Amino acid sequence: MQSMKKMFVSLFAVTFLVAGLAACEKKGPAETAGEKIDQATENAGKKMEEVGNNIQKSAEDAQK
Repeated sequence: MQSMKKMFVSLFAVTFLVAGLAACEKKGPAETAGEKIDQATENAGKKMEEVGNNIQKSAEDAQK
């Protein structure tokens, strides 16, 4: 579970780095589409982390 969290943290860091570098240029249609994809990826990552946390909590509760 921890490796999944590390993967998402790395993904978000790269996404923000790329977005920061891209902010220096005039936005075109590809740039806008890329930002939407980045946002969707970030949202999906957050949901996956929530699911992972819920699974982990359920497993811990089942052991009690």
